[in-house]
Amino acid sequence: MTVETMPMSFLDSLIFKELVDPYFEKETLKEMPFDLHSSLIRFIRDSLEELIADANSIKKGYTWTNEIKNSQDPVALSASSLAQRNASNRLLQFFILVFSSTPEERHHIQHTILGNSPEYSGYEESFSRFIDALRKDMKFSKYVFDLESRMELCFSNYKRSR
Repeated sequence: MTVETMPMSFLDSLIFKELVDPYFEKETLKEMPFDLHSSLIRFIRDSLEELIADANSIKKGYTWTNEIKNSQDPVALSASSLAQRNASNRLLQFFILVFSSTPEERHHIQHTILGNSPEYSGYEESFSRFIDALRKDMKFSKYVFDLESRMELCFSNYKRSR
């Protein structure tokens, strides 16, 4: 399934808007190779499972006060920020998968997983177009630079703790 074949209802859904749209421009998704679409679907599924678990925890542990009763639904407000945090954290797996793959691994995917059929003969070229699209994607670039800053902080804190 590619972004062109996804139902319009999915592209207009809250799931897409919360978990995918903040990180990818639609033009980039159109260039995504078939196997990476599968990874994106797993990313969405895993993010939703984690979000549901977090939302249930919030709901169970929430204590109501008069201030909260008069505000918007606190679970809904927390769920949106949780969705963004969970998606951002899970997107790291996707980032590693894409940018740590070697030409040999892509060749293996093309010939063993996708098969030798003619429709997959341009897999390496398709993958290269996708990488180029990611490099130009402003949303994805923002995520990567934010990730770099968070990782630098993590490494710095780790070094100080030693």
